[in-house]
Amino acid sequence: AGAAVPVTVSHDASVHELAGALFELTSGGTGGAWGAGPILVDRELVSEDGGEAYEWRVTFSATAGQVPLLEASPAGMLTGTDARVDMGVTQNGTYVAPGGTFKLGFFGHETSEPLSFVDATARDVEKALEAL
Repeated sequence: AGAAVPVTVSHDASVHELAGALFELTSGGTGGAWGAGPILVDRELVSEDGGEAYEWRVTFSATAGQVPLLEASPAGMLTGTDARVDMGVTQNGTYVAPGGTFKLGFFGHETSEPLSFVDATARDVEKALEAL
């Protein structure tokens, strides 16, 4: 992995601005470095005194497995009383390859034979429903 490339984001950036900056940072704009795909960003105003304190939640929705913790380097960039950046993980990601089987049932009728979660076609499902 190469050296981290810093990205500057305003404290009051929109969710779209932060998502775009994170996408550039994590993938060079290609979605490839972490397989980041869509990055979901939520921002909530958490200031109780009318200030501009925000809590951001970032979800790398298409990434397989864990993503490295983002880092912030606010030294000399933040001003104001109690200005700080706290980073943490709400939930680690995991990836489970799709697989297994499922059965169909309808209004108490017997369930179907097992169907492949990965390989069942629309016709397979239709035939299983018709056989109930």
